[in-house]
Amino acid sequence: MRQFAWLTTAGMPGAIVTACRWAYRPKQGRRGESAMELAYEVAQPVDERVNAALERFGTRAAECHVPRSQAARVRVAVYGRRCVTRTFEIGATFATVSDDGARPVEATVSMTAATLDAILAAPTTFDARIVEFGSRIAIAGDVQVAHHLLQLLKRPTPKTVARLERARAMAPAWLDEVPQTSTVDASAVLASLTASRPLCLRGVLEWPACRWSLDEFAAQHGDVALLGGADGKVLSLRTFIGALRSASREVADVPYTYGCLLPAALEPLFPFPMFAPAAFSAPQIWAGARREHALVTRLHCDVAASFLAQVHGRKKVRLFAPAERERLYPFEAFNVHQPCRVDAANPDLTRFPLFAQARYVDITIDAGDLLIVPPGWYHCVWAIDDVISVSRFLDEDIAPLHFAN
Repeated sequence: MRQFAWLTTAGMPGAIVTACRWAYRPKQGRRGESAMELAYEVAQPVDERVNAALERFGTRAAECHVPRSQAARVRVAVYGRRCVTRTFEIGATFATVSDDGARPVEATVSMTAATLDAILAAPTTFDARIVEFGSRIAIAGDVQVAHHLLQLLKRPTPKTVARLERARAMAPAWLDEVPQTSTVDASAVLASLTASRPLCLRGVLEWPACRWSLDEFAAQHGDVALLGGADGKVLSLRTFIGALRSASREVADVPYTYGCLLPAALEPLFPFPMFAPAAFSAPQIWAGARREHALVTRLHCDVAASFLAQVHGRKKVRLFAPAERERLYPFEAFNVHQPCRVDAANPDLTRFPLFAQARYVDITIDAGDLLIVPPGWYHCVWAIDDVISVSRFLDEDIAPLHFAN
């Protein structure tokens, strides 16, 4: 696996980015530092506070620890007046271990003391992909191991738990196929969500961009800055498409944006139908190279209704009903989305034997299609072609008040 200097979101699924963006919005102080960082800088004594925060970090992560097949060590480095580190081993058990250099760590997660405080203060909204958190975190080494540790810090709200319980109560235990229609009907969509049934609207997106080639995207909007690729670097859309074209399909880290926020300059291209923008979360873009034999989005469920708009190329989406939960081995530590430990494309049935019994339904979506996935439905995604998708989450509580004109 490649090593990345800055935060990567490789293999992580979608989430409700708007909620997290609102959770931590620091004011800017001198030299671009946040007010939180400046306040922390003058606190005394810094080392004792950081050590106490790292103790809370380890305690919270241990509460929801799940065994890994191979033990891995992650060093957390916190920078204040000096660097304070703590090393955690994630294996059959979760433990704080000596960082004497005798055994190398698999990953290092670095942040400021203020960022550590912000993470611990926001277990129900923290997400390392969100710019207010992610821009203040650096990951080196094995990215998946680092994200495994960070996942253990998350916690659901009672409302989140209730919403997923409702999905299990309302959703059908099994579908032979995903219901499909070519009619745009907001009331029918809301009825489908109330019944916790996915729905595919075929060919309903009349966006000109759905007919563009990748070359046309590069020609029309090539200078737009995009947080693209697994390393999370900012690059132009033209550069990203060039990297996508030249990538080998045989490697695991082919270019993919992993649901970064859609640049504001591109938002007018993708006006979602039926509901006004106020009913949706901020849009995310999922663009990248064909990857037929590995997932571009790992198995997970979302807490809000997901609207996945296919703009270019084809994707295969595999859906599991909420009733399949126990066979999918989801993390108990989660907040706005619940990832699963099992790799649905290449499951280890020795570790996850019940997954062999999990029932699912597949659907392929093409440019112009809109797939609606209710809360609690677990899903994962393959890219059959080079692809561009845009997704948003619908707030079902206010959607009836925000029908599009």
